[in-house]
Amino acid sequence: FLNNYWILSAKFLLKKSLIMEQENKECITEEDGENSEEEEEEEEEMIPDFTNEFSKDMLSQMLTYDIRPSPRVAKEIINKAISIFSELPNIVEINNNKNITIVGDTHGQFHDVAEIFKTQGFPTDENPYIFNGDFVDRGKQGVEIILALFAFKISNPNSIHLNRGNQYVF
Repeated sequence: FLNNYWILSAKFLLKKSLIMEQENKECITEEDGENSEEEEEEEEEMIPDFTNEFSKDMLSQMLTYDIRPSPRVAKEIINKAISIFSELPNIVEINNNKNITIVGDTHGQFHDVAEIFKTQGFPTDENPYIFNGDFVDRGKQGVEIILALFAFKISNPNSIHLNRGNQYVF
């Protein structure tokens, strides 16, 4: 059940992200029928290695400059996250008895998540996190939160664990 939830949530967020990016782009005129320089650059864009450094840099770009990853990179993040979640059992056993940072409902408050990472450190095997759902509702930066959490999950799957929120019932 939880894995299906993450897959559906990821696909919804991808669609939302792509729609928002499309609204910000200039439309191609029917007269010239050519791709803009921006679209040609996006087609040639390399998909980065989703390392912990990439995750930190992406979070910083979104926080400091309000720049999200391109739709192509966002789609790849979501697809990789889907692949990871689809392999997990519904109940995940965490074999880490060290300090674990437990984060409650973030409700789309991206700056709060960034502040938590600033004060508690970024997710690693030695500094794992559990996020207890309700990541994207209410606040205006849910896409940024879920992309950041998914990126950290991809770069180090055991460093971050995501629970379903109480409002996410299908």
